[in-house]
Amino acid sequence: MTIDDWVAQLGASGGEARQAAVDTLVAAGRSAIPALLGELCTTDSESMATVCTQVLDRLGPLSYEPVLSTLSGIRTEAGSTEAMSPTEYRLCRLLGIARLHQAAVYAEDSFSADFAVRKRVADDIGSRGIPDYGFVLAVLLGDSDDRVRDAAAKSFAAFGTQLVPVLQQIRRSSLPTRRAALEVLATIGWDAIDSSDLMLLSRFVNTEIARALPSIPSWTCCLWWALPTEDQTAVLDAFGLSDPVPATAAMGAAVARENRGLLYASAQCDRVYVSPALDGWTLVFGDPISHYPRDENRIREAREDDYFTFFYADRSEEDRAGWLEEQARPSRAERCVELSARFGAAHWYKEVDAYEWGGWCIAENGEIKRRAHQGDGVSDLQLSPDHDPHPSEQGLRAESESEWLSAHGFAPEMWEELSSEIWERIFGDPRIDQDAEWDAAWAKFQQRTGIPDEMTASLIADRASIGPHGLGPHTRVTGHGVIALTERGRQGGGHRGVLPLRPPTEK
Repeated sequence: MTIDDWVAQLGASGGEARQAAVDTLVAAGRSAIPALLGELCTTDSESMATVCTQVLDRLGPLSYEPVLSTLSGIRTEAGSTEAMSPTEYRLCRLLGIARLHQAAVYAEDSFSADFAVRKRVADDIGSRGIPDYGFVLAVLLGDSDDRVRDAAAKSFAAFGTQLVPVLQQIRRSSLPTRRAALEVLATIGWDAIDSSDLMLLSRFVNTEIARALPSIPSWTCCLWWALPTEDQTAVLDAFGLSDPVPATAAMGAAVARENRGLLYASAQCDRVYVSPALDGWTLVFGDPISHYPRDENRIREAREDDYFTFFYADRSEEDRAGWLEEQARPSRAERCVELSARFGAAHWYKEVDAYEWGGWCIAENGEIKRRAHQGDGVSDLQLSPDHDPHPSEQGLRAESESEWLSAHGFAPEMWEELSSEIWERIFGDPRIDQDAEWDAAWAKFQQRTGIPDEMTASLIADRASIGPHGLGPHTRVTGHGVIALTERGRQGGGHRGVLPLRPPTEK
């Protein structure tokens, strides 16, 4: 029998024959939808329309686009009239919609040739908070324009758990939007992901952890901590972290990137990346300050401080409150002292980036050994005069290239002029590996002048603990990295968000 024959048998009086037709059409999936819609739109029998609706309903997300397209076609032919045809009522009843006219308008606009119109549909459904139109978002999630897809995903996420069943249905279908649905579910919350998907993701993560070489995501310029221990459980406890989930280095780098901008004591991060033990050191990327108690006495003392009285006298109330909030919890130096008393040593590092500060702090056995602060360049490096130089600083320069060159008998602008020549030669040339070119030029310049490398957080980390440049096949790796929740993350509902499982250059 053909699909049309099975559709015709839906009108059979015998219950068994009708059920056989229903089961066969459901099993046929998408191939049965055109015939079912054709019958639904033309039949004069309400009982036939009802059973067609039941079959299409069982096909779930597979029917959304064909139904929406059919509804769009009818509305386009009808023009601007607000009167709903019997067929439109049937299609809207199939989709479970109460606001019938709006559904027809959304249907028409969802197939507009203008991406902006389609995007406006996705935005409007999310901003108005109408979960009835989840099926429209499901269709727009597979739009040809990434701006429309992003808008649909954002609106899906805005509904929280309300539309999770729709997304889970898409995941269980054969639709090309299955991956996009998984990403939206992850954005809503990892607990919204189906257990079978979680199991597959867990297997992939564990395989990737076993396969990939260790790496430190310091290039994201996130602040990170280093503790000389292989006891990951103790590290989680020391930072007040919970709900650890095994994580690849790429996942860890993404979390570090999230935490990059959270550099002030008043900032809060939801989760951090805790590395596996690397040559005996465990690293924590992020600053989970919610674990450290907020002390009102600190705020009272800060209000009386001359710095606050003088520098914040003319600032806005928001700026004043923000600075005071920073003073409410222990400083990073105090945390280093506390952690070093527990683990024997504790360091934090923050690499300089464009217009972002950096620095480091090294503590041992409850005592600060060295502190440094950098502005947006080595010329702004400030080494604490209260502590002796650390062995990790040996052979590194604490001044700019021009200052060092001038002090050693070279023209101060020597490297700047060479840099300009290199930049003019390689800029915009896709054939040239710019990083390799700069590294080679700097190596030759060092041979010629003897200029040392500048003192940076990454190089200090390489020498004082474990840093991003010293990792490789020789690194001893114990255990695996995890992503763990801070107090703020727990209050926010747990793990959420899409993370890459592999670096972007890998397939």
